[in-house]
Amino acid sequence: MLKFKFSTRLILGILLLEFIILGLLTWHSVYLITETQRVFSLQSIQDKNTLLTQMLLLAYKNAPDKMTPFTDTYLKNILRLMEDELNLVYLHIYNNRGEKISPTGPVDSQGIRIDYAYNGDVIQTGRFDSEQFLYANGQYLGFIRTGYDISNEQLETKKRVKNSLLFYGLAVVLAWLLTLLSGLLLVRRLGHLEAGALALQRGWLEYRIPVNEGCHDELNRLARAFNNLASHLEISQQKLKIEQQNLIQESLRLNTVLSSTKAFVWEAEPRNGQLTYISDDIAQHFGHSQSAWLSANFLAHQVHLEDYTALYQILTTQYSLDNQPKELVFRLNDSAGQTHWLRSNSTVDKDERGKIQRVLGIFWDITADKQAAKQLRQSAALFENTAEAVIITDNQQKILAVNPAFGKITGYTGDEVLGRTPRILYQRRKEKFFYSQMWYLVEARACWQGEVYNQRKNGQLFPAWQNINAIYDDDNKIIQYIFSFSDISSLKETEQNLEHLAGHDPLTDLPNRILFNQHLENSIPYAQHNNQEIAILMIDLDRFKNINDSLGHHMGDEVIKNVAKRFSRCLDPHMHLARIGGDEFVCMIEGANMHNQAVITAKKLLHALKPAIAIMRQDVFVGASIGISVYPHDGTTMQTLIQNADTAMYRAKEHGRNQYSFYTSQLTTDAMRRLSMETELRRALERDEFSLYYQPKIALASAHLAGAEALIRWIHPREGMVSPAHFIQLAEEVGLIEAMDEWVLYKACEQTQQWLQQGVKNFSIAVNLSHKQANRRNIRQIVLDALHTSGLPASALELEITEGFIMHNAEAAISNFKAFKEMGAQLSIDDFGTGYSSLSYLKKLPIDALKIDQSFVRDIHVNKDDRAIIQTIINLAHNLRLKVIAEGVENVEQLRYLQQHHCDSIQGYYFSRPLPASEFAHLFQTDFKRIISQAQS
Repeated sequence: MLKFKFSTRLILGILLLEFIILGLLTWHSVYLITETQRVFSLQSIQDKNTLLTQMLLLAYKNAPDKMTPFTDTYLKNILRLMEDELNLVYLHIYNNRGEKISPTGPVDSQGIRIDYAYNGDVIQTGRFDSEQFLYANGQYLGFIRTGYDISNEQLETKKRVKNSLLFYGLAVVLAWLLTLLSGLLLVRRLGHLEAGALALQRGWLEYRIPVNEGCHDELNRLARAFNNLASHLEISQQKLKIEQQNLIQESLRLNTVLSSTKAFVWEAEPRNGQLTYISDDIAQHFGHSQSAWLSANFLAHQVHLEDYTALYQILTTQYSLDNQPKELVFRLNDSAGQTHWLRSNSTVDKDERGKIQRVLGIFWDITADKQAAKQLRQSAALFENTAEAVIITDNQQKILAVNPAFGKITGYTGDEVLGRTPRILYQRRKEKFFYSQMWYLVEARACWQGEVYNQRKNGQLFPAWQNINAIYDDDNKIIQYIFSFSDISSLKETEQNLEHLAGHDPLTDLPNRILFNQHLENSIPYAQHNNQEIAILMIDLDRFKNINDSLGHHMGDEVIKNVAKRFSRCLDPHMHLARIGGDEFVCMIEGANMHNQAVITAKKLLHALKPAIAIMRQDVFVGASIGISVYPHDGTTMQTLIQNADTAMYRAKEHGRNQYSFYTSQLTTDAMRRLSMETELRRALERDEFSLYYQPKIALASAHLAGAEALIRWIHPREGMVSPAHFIQLAEEVGLIEAMDEWVLYKACEQTQQWLQQGVKNFSIAVNLSHKQANRRNIRQIVLDALHTSGLPASALELEITEGFIMHNAEAAISNFKAFKEMGAQLSIDDFGTGYSSLSYLKKLPIDALKIDQSFVRDIHVNKDDRAIIQTIINLAHNLRLKVIAEGVENVEQLRYLQQHHCDSIQGYYFSRPLPASEFAHLFQTDFKRIISQAQS
């Protein structure tokens, strides 16, 4: 890339070149104008010939005699007009016979030459000739010959061009002379400025640039500014010399002071920590020469090994570069081998870019102070072994001595606090009023004790139990103060831990029920005052008991901790999460539009539980049911909100789990009704409010009453008959189902034995065993006791267990069923087809019958799928040498189909509803063969 160095001469040359270019442009403009004028002249002549032709044609059209169209009068008028044309040489008009008919006109020239193009010799001679033929309505009339001479105009044009070029040449010469003259003047004045700059560079501040006082142009103003600058610099140089002299004197005074105080100034190179300067009188004090101090590795050999690392860090600035002075106390050996204690204060010197240039400092010998402090510590040996920190101060509270415990507690060494006051321990956040009151009591009572927060060296605050005692002399004047204090942080920490444990769950460290309730109670008035809402999310883990039972409580605890972490991560800071039970959590959200926020939060919580929880190389999946209540819509007190959220949570569980549900007033009604029913259900057994109903079971092959199924009914004193659908599940949840099952077993066996004693033959009673009843370890003994107490033969008892329980507890079912078979009881699987079965277990189980669920029988006459399922079950059972019992037979179509496909027994409303024992007895005389025959017909 080319680089140009501009100068004044170059600029003047450029200006002169611009004048030349401007002149060339002017000459070219004159030439274009002249040429344009010539072209316009030729075009004008052509236009006049055309006009003449048109006039002649007009004359022809207006002539009275077409034989002589161009009369003298017309021609004369036309020629008279053409005679005034300056450039016209001749004009002749000829008729169609070639005869010249113009009586007048310019004399014909010799050597007429026709030039139709209006060019050629015209440029050289300025003359040309032309012909124009005349036609009218397609008739040839004649022609016109004209001759023109424009040489005079060309001469005039050349003259004008010559004059223009002459004027341009004079203008260029004049411009060049003016440029040269102004350039010489400008270069000269710029030379003065250049000479002044060189003088200033060389330090000749007295040099001045000549100035024309009568002129005020830019160069003169620049020269004046330069002269003013030189004057200012000259004055500044004089002041600088004076200041240098003052500095020298000040330096002498400082050296005198330093010598008297045994202080020494030093400088160090931060790159290697070597001293580059030391005070001159250093040798007098320590014996080492100044050059020795400045030599390499001097400090490494003379400074105590324990102190050298800290000193080297200061010399090489290996500490926080905060521009604050650094203080260090270290030991150094003099030339005689004696150890001196030195205290050093240092700082750093930086350039304008912030880079450290050197380390500056001062140190002085504090050996005498160290020896005095040592003697003071020796005299204080009586309190050095105490566990409490002790400070001895003078009457101005300046520290004279401290014991070792002080350093352990505060982090300060004795050297660091000597000469300072106990205010270094004061809590800066504490109000000044507290300390003023404390010292008021000290002055008034000569002592004070109490709890304070002191501050360690590292800035950490710690609680202390402090005593202050004033020591008086014989004149009853205070001469010393003794401070003693002990660190009670561990005691305080224990108190805080106890408070934390009282309000937090020890497993997850989340707030517990007590702390959550307090927070909710405090939040309700605030929400009421600010017209806000509070959402309570009651969270219960689904089927967590299975994890504890199958994997153990240790794994269960790990799952709880993992769930707590996941919940905490997906909640915002303004949401409050607590663990209030084994697998129960609760979350509180405050703000506006809590319904939407609660839904969003509930979805986040459920989503957080979707990934598997990996514990001890085993993946565990857990879900949650969430109930939501919102203040003030669902309650205005803490108890109501929590209770309603809990109710909504149970509703979520009832609807399939792993979902959320909002509280409604109906839930409270249902919950109250459920609670009431639970209470009354517990009393129902005591009050003998239960009754057994029996539904007949008909054998299709023999058409006789083969048995009955015992069904429990609750006869409520106020509500009458209560459906089993309303209380069976509740009984399982509250733990009453086992007692109810045992009562049904005993009552059914007792009633059946009575019927057998009355002469009923080939009759058996079917009793359902619930999941919990079947899982009881002593179920075998219970059945034996029921048979023994009632006297019923075991062959007359049929035990029914649901398909789902058998498949989930196959091994236990096989064991119990074998025991029952050994007793002689009959066994059947209830609700067969609604769960899932394993053919291998069916083969192993010692069962007698399969009972088809009524859901398949209900639509047997209209649903071909139900028919196929029933036919399959019947075939399967018969192939396994099992009997088949169909439930829920209510119409003749169902009866016919089952009979056609060889179902063994049926029961349902077609024959009878469940009846109490007194009414059921009448069925023993019923002719079921006739009923079945009527159905077949």
